[in-house]
Amino acid sequence: MRVWEGKVIPAIKNLKNVNIAAVPQEVLEVLAKDMPRVIKWDVMISEGTVFVTDDRGQHEVQLQWLSGERG
Repeated sequence: MRVWEGKVIPAIKNLKNVNIAAVPQEVLEVLAKDMPRVIKWDVMISEGTVFVTDDRGQHEVQLQWLSGERG
């Protein structure tokens, strides 16, 4: 991620209306653990928080803003 971020973020700094957010690694690991071949996720965004619901329950995701911010 850091390599990508180091290359892409400087290249888009001057672009208007471009915001980039990342999902924290810890959350990705939880979502990816024992992932089935068929995935059914319900995703809801509320007050800047992303909620992902799968067969194991609901996961709250606080995005990390790499460029720009929540609009």
